[in-house]
Amino acid sequence: NPNCEQPAFSQGPHSTRKSSVEQRLVIKDGKPNVTEIRNPPAQLGKVDCDSNLQPVSSGDLTEELDKTPGKRNVELQQEKKDGKPNEKKTRTPPPPLGKEDFDSNLLPVSCGDITGLLDKTQLALGSRTACIKYKDDWYTPHEFEVKGGRGKSKNWKVSIQCKGYRLSKLLEMKYLKCESPTKKRKVKAACAEEHIELMKKSTIQREDGSSDERRKDAEDPEMADFSSNELPVACSSLTGILHKHRFITGINGKCIRMGTKWLTPSEFENLSDIRKEIRYWKRNIHCKSKSLGELIQRGHLKLHKRDCLCKKCTSPPDCDSQKNDDECTVCQNRGKLICCDQCLKAFHFLCHVPSLSPNLSEKFICTFCKIGKLSANKTRSSVSNNEFGVHQTAMTPQYILKCEYILLQLYCKQVSVMFDKNPCETIPNYSDVIENPMWLRKVKKSLATNEYQIVGGFIDDMRLIFHNRARFNKDNELEAFERNLSAEFEEIMMQVFDISNNDL
Repeated sequence: NPNCEQPAFSQGPHSTRKSSVEQRLVIKDGKPNVTEIRNPPAQLGKVDCDSNLQPVSSGDLTEELDKTPGKRNVELQQEKKDGKPNEKKTRTPPPPLGKEDFDSNLLPVSCGDITGLLDKTQLALGSRTACIKYKDDWYTPHEFEVKGGRGKSKNWKVSIQCKGYRLSKLLEMKYLKCESPTKKRKVKAACAEEHIELMKKSTIQREDGSSDERRKDAEDPEMADFSSNELPVACSSLTGILHKHRFITGINGKCIRMGTKWLTPSEFENLSDIRKEIRYWKRNIHCKSKSLGELIQRGHLKLHKRDCLCKKCTSPPDCDSQKNDDECTVCQNRGKLICCDQCLKAFHFLCHVPSLSPNLSEKFICTFCKIGKLSANKTRSSVSNNEFGVHQTAMTPQYILKCEYILLQLYCKQVSVMFDKNPCETIPNYSDVIENPMWLRKVKKSLATNEYQIVGGFIDDMRLIFHNRARFNKDNELEAFERNLSAEFEEIMMQVFDISNNDL
C-alpha cells in the first residue's frame, strides 16, 4: 500500500547501531518524507545506577555529584552564606621554638624532682654516652631517668624535659641530635666490604692471640674501667694522672700530670723511692692494680714505635705542647691556645680574663699566677676587712686584678655559660620582666675599660646578675643553678677581699 508507513531501515537483533531515534519513511502527497520517532527510554535497571557518581545535565553545565547522603563535591560547589563564600576555619599551630634558645652546648634538663646539665655534643654520640651532669657525676639519659624516679617508663626522651619541652620534641625539631645505635648496626650490616674487612681482622687476631686477650678483658670486669682518657696512676707512694692521648713511650711524651708539671713515665718513676737497679716503668707504674705493661698488652695504651714520625714523636720535649695543658682551662675545649709561662694552664684568647691579643709576643702570665704572686708577697693581716669598707674602696690596679680573678674563677664553672651573654637576646620575654639586665660579658668589658670607680660597682653588678635571674626564674628548674653560682661568688669574694663572715 503506497499510503502506509514503511520502515526505512530494518534493525536486526545483531545490529551495531545504537540510537534512541527510529527513522521512518512517510510518503505523503506523492513525496517521500523522513520523520523521526523517538523511542521510549529503556527500562531503568539497578545496574545502571550502581556507580556512585552520575551525570546530571543542566543546560550547558554538567556536574558529577556525590550520591552519598550528607556529602557534596567541594571542588565544584561552595556553600554561600549572606552572599559571601563560607570558608572553613583552620586552627593555626603555635609558633615553633626559636633555635637560639638552644644554642648553648650545656642545657638545663629536669626529670622528676632533680635537675642537671645536658651536654649536646656528648648526646650526639648516642644515648649510651654519659652526657648529663647531676651533682658531680655524669650519667646516661636512662641513668638520669632512673635517678629522677622515672625508670619504669623506659623512655628517657619523654621523661626528661628541657625548658618545658620534652627531649623527643627537641630531637624532632632537630635542636638536639642523638645517633641511634640501631642505625649503626644497620649501616654495618649493609656494608658488605666493611664486613669482609672485619672478618679478615678477626682472623688475624686469632692468629696472634689478641682475641684471647679481649676474652680475658670480658672475663675480668676490672679491665673495663680503662676507657677514660684520664687514668689515675701510682708508683710506690707517688700519684698522678695519666692522659692517654699524650702517651708515646717511656721516655717520650709528657703524659703524666703531677701537681704543677708534666712528666714522662720514666721521669715519674725516677721521682719515686724505688731503687734504681729495679726500675722498670712498665712494671712499677700501676693504674687500678694493673701495670702499664698490662694496659699496653691489652690495647688500652698505644705504644709508639721508635721510628714513628708523628707530630708527637717529632716535637721537641720542651715545647709548649709538652709542658702545658692541651685544653683550655675555662671551657675545657681544644684549639688555638696560649700557654702560661709559669704554670701548666692554657687558655683561648677570649676565654681568659682579661681577654688576650692573638698577636701577644711577650711572655704570658695568667691571672691565676698573678694573684698567687700577689698573695705570697702580702702578709695576712690579723684583722679582717668589713664589706662596707671594701665596697667603698677605689678601684686600683691591685683591686682590678682581684676582680678579674673572681670573674675568671666563675667562668671556669660549666654553669657560667648560662650567664655569659645578654639574656634579652637569648631568653624570650626577659626584657618584659627585668628592667635592668646584667650579664658576665658586660662585667668583663666594664673591667677592661675601667668603668668601675669603686670596688662596690663590680660587686653590685655581679649580685644584680643573680638577683635578676632568681626573679625571672622563680620556682623554676634553673633557680638551683643560679643559687649555686651565686653562693660560689660570695665565697670567692670573701676569700679574695678578706671579708669576715661576721661583717655580712
